[in-house]
Amino acid sequence: MNIAFIKSISKFIYSKRLIIDAKYLYPVFNIKHSRNIMSLFNKNHHKLIFFIFLTLLSNNVTAVSYSKAQLEQLAINYLEQDLQGLTSGTRKLSALAIDPRIPDKNCDTELLINSAKVQRSNRQSTIQIKCLDEKKWNLYVQVKIMELAPVVVVNQNLNKGEVITKEHLSIKQMQKHLIRTQYLNETQSTTLLGSRSKRNLRSGSAITYKQVCMVCKGDKVTIFAGVRGLRIKTAGFALQDGIIGQNISVKNSKSGKKLHAKVLGVDQVKVSI
Repeated sequence: MNIAFIKSISKFIYSKRLIIDAKYLYPVFNIKHSRNIMSLFNKNHHKLIFFIFLTLLSNNVTAVSYSKAQLEQLAINYLEQDLQGLTSGTRKLSALAIDPRIPDKNCDTELLINSAKVQRSNRQSTIQIKCLDEKKWNLYVQVKIMELAPVVVVNQNLNKGEVITKEHLSIKQMQKHLIRTQYLNETQSTTLLGSRSKRNLRSGSAITYKQVCMVCKGDKVTIFAGVRGLRIKTAGFALQDGIIGQNISVKNSKSGKKLHAKVLGVDQVKVSI
């Protein structure tokens, strides 16, 4: 309680000269002692009133009640502040429900909240909530940690050989521990446009470069080459399937010569001379 407030109350009580009859506070054994006690009381009665006032205040402190939902949220809030920020993606925290047999908790003091263990799982953490009043209770709350990242998925069934357009693709938030290294992120989605599916793809499934071909076997391709600072191009056709950055065999339509070329994009390859 604020000390200044208590002092102001005590001054108010003393200024009103509230009188407390000493006979109700001290037993009188003989007249001599009662006179001494009365004299002492008259000199210090304002201190006694102040002491009684503080005692009454301390006895009237009301405990704060916490429901199980509030305790779960306190654990989530603590962990949210304790975890390091993400460089990419998003994070969702959710508390496992506290045992319904546990009653709501009361506490006369401020709650102490911390992690129960130094080592925590990447996907779950145990949070300890303590009350340090006379009852001194402990409660443990399990909090699930879900880290999400965007991946490219097909939003409808695709047949083998079907050309992929923007309308076929969407972005889905997926748990990071389920994401494979070959899955594509949002910035890579445009590189798929114009490619063809190498197999039937189910709606909602993540798409990878291995499931498509930017250049498919038998496709007509444009072959680029750089010679002494000049860029030339010619026509050809692919002898293999290929994705961006992959080396495949192509054939020059004019000369009939087989070449090794790197896939640049849909129906485009580059040869080194």
